[in-house]
Amino acid sequence: MQLSEETRRRAVYVVAAAIMASIVAYAWRQPEVKLEPVVAQAADSSAGGSDGTPPEGKNTEANNTEADSAEAEAIKEKYQEYVVQEGDTVGAIAEAFGLSTESILYSNGLTEDEVLQIGQVLRIPAVDGLVYEVQEGDSLWAIAVDHGVTEDAVVQANPDVDPEAIQPGQIILVPGGKPPARRSVASRGSDASTRSTARSVSGTFPVWPAYGLVTDYFGWRIHPVYGTESFHDGLDISLPYGTPVQAVYSGFVTMASRNGGYGLTVRIDHGGGISTEYCHLSDFNVRVGDWVEAGQVIAWSGNSGVSTGPHLHFMVRVNGTPVNPVDWLP
Repeated sequence: MQLSEETRRRAVYVVAAAIMASIVAYAWRQPEVKLEPVVAQAADSSAGGSDGTPPEGKNTEANNTEADSAEAEAIKEKYQEYVVQEGDTVGAIAEAFGLSTESILYSNGLTEDEVLQIGQVLRIPAVDGLVYEVQEGDSLWAIAVDHGVTEDAVVQANPDVDPEAIQPGQIILVPGGKPPARRSVASRGSDASTRSTARSVSGTFPVWPAYGLVTDYFGWRIHPVYGTESFHDGLDISLPYGTPVQAVYSGFVTMASRNGGYGLTVRIDHGGGISTEYCHLSDFNVRVGDWVEAGQVIAWSGNSGVSTGPHLHFMVRVNGTPVNPVDWLP
């Protein structure tokens, strides 16, 4: 049987319509797929330009804001109090808290022969060492030296304390510290001898770390916030946030990190027992181990650590002892 031309065309239309309907039905049953745009990730630059330009999109101080909050919350109590119970001994208490017997004795001014009294309140340090109550005339450096530890160890164990203005009555945790046989505190006359020694060791630095208004000098002063007398171990230079900070002399970078209340800090070893420190920075332009020349940009000023506003705290040390930076600057 032969089909007419009209019939054949209709048959083709019907078949085509059926195929299209099947395709539409199949597509309708498929899950919807969303295409997300691909975003190129910019490479991170860890240091700024040699001309002192801060690295784009990177601010160590700002990026550490959350870290600062977490650090503050995570700081262990420097000590806890324990009330002596019947049958307690110093050795048993130390063992219960995972400390040495000496740490309990040192922190409470006890001797090995003393008998504990029921109800007596003891200070239990967070780590082996001792807790020390700041006295009039103390400096953080003097406390560290007196107890046989480094100032860095004390600064880092007490990030809540302003190392430039410790106050009488503050409690300082001294990790690994031991009580001095003879107590000595920083005095107004002590810095004169260290300045004399410092001048005999080295000449004048060729440049300042940054140029701005000096708001606080080295030595004893009445603290502008607390209103109490304290020892200031460096020079404060008021600077706009993000001002380039330069090395005052050539040397190796031995610190480029957060340093307790000093905030972001760069330390440079110039040899001969002489080092300089640049504190409260916002970002670094060097790493530990780098060799730098005088006038090279090493960082940018900021307000990190315990600070009352954007500025640079600049220190000079001779064999670890803070000396007057003014005697070293041109």
